[in-house]
Amino acid sequence: MVATLAAIALYPPLPQRLLIAPRYVLPALECLRLIPLIAINPESLTRQTKAFRVLSLTLVAVIAISNLVALTILIHELVYAGVKDGRSLLVAALQV
Repeated sequence: MVATLAAIALYPPLPQRLLIAPRYVLPALECLRLIPLIAINPESLTRQTKAFRVLSLTLVAVIAISNLVALTILIHELVYAGVKDGRSLLVAALQV
């Protein structure tokens, strides 16, 4: 759960050109997926039900896809675009 919260917290500070949606859309979707997971099993998140598994895998997929897209855009910006501010892109790379 800590990794999920870290992924949610690190998405909004990314530079605008690396975002695939408006700044707070993906973190909001991730939070909407996380809330039912915590509600299903608030203590240790160990109980495995089909709904829990589906929500967990969906949350992981959303985070992974958003990170892959941001990384692809970052690589494209570093390699092909005339980047004047490479430092901000490298900081963004650490966030991804």
